[in-house]
Order: sequence, then structure tokens, then C-alpha cells
Amino acid sequence: MSSHKPYNENFDILDTIGEGAVGRVLLAYDKRVERNVAIKELKTDRPEGISDRIITRFLREAKITGQLEHPGIIPVYELDYKQDGTPFYAMKNVQGMTFHDILRACKGENEEESFKMRISLLDKFITICEALAYAHSKGIVHRDLKLGNIILGEFGEVAIIDWGLAKLYMTDGEEDSTPSSHITITEEDSLKTIDGAILGTPSFMAPEQIDKKFGKISPKTDVYSLGVILFTILTGKRPYREKGDAVLQKIVDNKPSPSAKERLSLIPPPLSAICSKAMSKEPNQRFESAADLAGELKAFRDGRLVSVYAYTKKELFKRFVAKNKVVLLALFGVIAAIIVGSAFSVDFAIKAHRARSMAENALINVTGLSQSAVSMARDFTEKIVRHFANYPSKKLSAELKNISSVLPAVLGLDPVKSPYQIWIMKNDGTIVYDEDPKQIGLNLFTARLYQNFPELLAFGDSIRSEPWGVGYYSFYGKDGKIIYKIGAWNVIPLKDRTAKFIITYPYSR
Repeated sequence: MSSHKPYNENFDILDTIGEGAVGRVLLAYDKRVERNVAIKELKTDRPEGISDRIITRFLREAKITGQLEHPGIIPVYELDYKQDGTPFYAMKNVQGMTFHDILRACKGENEEESFKMRISLLDKFITICEALAYAHSKGIVHRDLKLGNIILGEFGEVAIIDWGLAKLYMTDGEEDSTPSSHITITEEDSLKTIDGAILGTPSFMAPEQIDKKFGKISPKTDVYSLGVILFTILTGKRPYREKGDAVLQKIVDNKPSPSAKERLSLIPPPLSAICSKAMSKEPNQRFESAADLAGELKAFRDGRLVSVYAYTKKELFKRFVAKNKVVLLALFGVIAAIIVGSAFSVDFAIKAHRARSMAENALINVTGLSQSAVSMARDFTEKIVRHFANYPSKKLSAELKNISSVLPAVLGLDPVKSPYQIWIMKNDGTIVYDEDPKQIGLNLFTARLYQNFPELLAFGDSIRSEPWGVGYYSFYGKDGKIIYKIGAWNVIPLKDRTAKFIITYPYSR
């Protein structure tokens, strides 16, 4: 048993788990509920003592951690003071390894085997992204996210620790000068050291933590750190191997962040594209949030298209073949049986070959249209967000009601005269914009006009449930006849108003 004295009659100190420059974490037994807990305290045996500033940061960390109630964040059980007046807090004792140690253990017999071991951690990383997304929803940026601050428990738990550098921010991205309604502490302590030193761990810091020319601290700051962690998972090494000032210079120079794919050719291009976007040096080029990053990773994991990667027609065709192997094998089996049954007719064989070529070309054209729709939906959405981003709430409401009058200028084209159709729908199904003014204000899921088109309603359900995607449906054309369309959509995040931008192409079946 350790020589530490009990904090009160409730705790028996058992051992030291770890310690840093100004604090330590102890293993203790809570006699009230008969369980082991971890206690974090400040070192009081330092000759220079503990400053009020360090105590303020310590209390800040305890309160922030205690009010972030999420499975991916270690819960705080109690905040109290020792007999000498210094604070301590008790929290869940998570037994496991840091993400850093786990990645170091991913050593296979060759590069490919090591990569497979690391990529198996992708689900854990998605859980980390979701925990950060929760913290961001509460107005908190971690600011010191790194491999050593993530613990993977023995039974699958994932926990983000060490919120000592966490910062409050406003939901519009500006720094907050007042306490959050969720955090009962002030923002007077900017967490800058007295000599103005930069706070954080250099290898994982975003450019805006080093140089203010890149912008303010925001959730995108944590997205960059998540990108560095993803880069390390994919390649086995951090993007920058330099130390101290040298790595800080690399992060803020004019060169783009390193590409994971260029470091290791085994990495799937869509996954590398996700990593590159997360690690973009310009905040406005990163994912809007950790939730968006998690969404793209889930799409890759589930075999769906990744919006940040431009697929070639060949790649799209291969994906189709891979997903429909059974059907294609059955089809070719039928064709083979017909050919055999026709005594290997040369004429029939030539026709079958032509038919197959036509089918393949049609499939490639359809997948090409799908990719074009996805790209244009993403590009037009970014134009709309840039146009409305700085509008005050009252003016934004007025503009959105008359969005048809500004779309040509915002998109750089006239939607009515374009070869494709553009519409905008709220998540509840209300159509905000359509080329046909009669459809504006209707609800896709309740209006009688749409009830005879189940494909369209299924397409609408997909729009509501996914932030982006692509699908197919049929509806009336301008001449009143039924036409078939390929459609892609993307979310338009405008303050508290979330709508979906949809662009569709007609095609022949």
C-alpha cells in the first residue's frame, strides 16, 4: 500500500497509476460503494508550491470532464479538497492501454500485416470522433487530443482523458467570453502560460493553435488532431517526425499536409482522401465537425461512396461488380446456357457480346452521372454556405424564403435552364425551392402529388436519414410524361437551419 494518507474516511490510497510535472493519478478504494477509483491530485511536495493559476486549471478540467456525460469520456464521481486545501477529484478507473501503446504493438511479419492490424482499430477511432462530436455539441474543444490521451479498455471501452487545456467556444465558431450554460466556470483564464508559450502537443496541434493567421480555435481544431491520429493509424507513423520548434514550423509552412497514401501505397484512396481533408492546414477546408468525419469513415467502412473522394468510372464499375457478384454470375450463367443450347451459334455469340458491352457501357454512364451529381451537389452546397454564412438570423430567414431569386447568382447558372433539376428540402420534407413554383411549400411525404411515386418517397427517406448520398427515382417530366432520374444530395448547414440540396439528372432505363 502507498504511503499517501487518506483524503478522508471514504478513500484508501492503494497505488500510483501515473504522474506528470504538476499532478499525479492514484488508485484508490472508495469504501462507500466498495469499488476502485482513480484520484487525480496536484503535487503538493514541489518546493515552489502550487500557483493559483494551476489550481484554476485543475478545477476547470474537473468541472469540464464532470459535465461531459458520454461513454467515451471518463466520468467524474466527486470533486473535493484535501486537508491542506488543494483540490482533488475521483473518477472511474479505466484499466487498459493508451492508443499510443496499442499502435506500437501493431507489428506484423510484414508491412501489409501491420497495416491490417492498425486498420482494425478504425471502429475505435470512429467512437473517438463521436465522443469529440458530443463535447463540441456542449461548446467544448479539447485542444490537446493525442494518442496518449485516449485509453482503450480491456472490454472494448474507449475513453478520452486529460481535458486540462479544453476551451469554451460559441456555436458560431467565435470565442466565448462568458460561461457556457453547461460549464459553471469563467473564461477569464485563457489557458495561456505567463510567458505566452503555445499550449498543446506539437505533433498533434492544428495550425491555428500556433499562428493566429489561420483563424480561431474551433471544433475544426480537434478535427485536425483527429486527422493526425488517423494518419498515424493508416501509416504507423506521425505525419511529422521532427520535434519542438521544427515540427511547429512544418505545421504552419505553405506546403500542404503530408498525404497518407504517398507514405504507404496499401492505403485505400478514399480513406487517404478523408485523412487529407481532416488534416488540411486551412480550417475552412476541413470537415465541419468531428461528426462529419465520423460519417465519412462509416461510409467507407460500410462500403458506401465517400463524398470527399472523386471516383473514376472504372472504380465505380468495379464497386458495382463487387457488390453484385452473385447476380452477375447468375446472369452470365444464363447467357452461357443459352449459348450452349444454341449449339454455340457464332451469330448469337456476337450478339451476346454486343449486348454485354452495351450493358457495361450503360452501367458506366449511369455511375458516371451519379458521381457527377455527387460532385455538383457538394460544390453547390459549399457555394450556398459561403453566400449565407455571415447573414444575421433575421436577414437569413428572409433570404431563405426568397432563395429562388438568389440561386442563379449564388450557383453561377440558371437552374430552370440547366439540363438537370435542382431542389432544396428541409428535413421534415418541406420543399423550400423547386423549378416548379407550384411545388414550393409542399411536403414530399404528405402531399397527394407525390403519393403515386414510391421510388421518390424512398429517395426522400434517404435524404432525411443521411447527410449526403445518391439514389434513383421516377417522376413527371416537363412534358407530363414519366422520366427516370439519378439524384444526389448534400446537407446545407446554415446556423440552426438544416436543409438538403438535391440535384438530379434524367437518364434512360
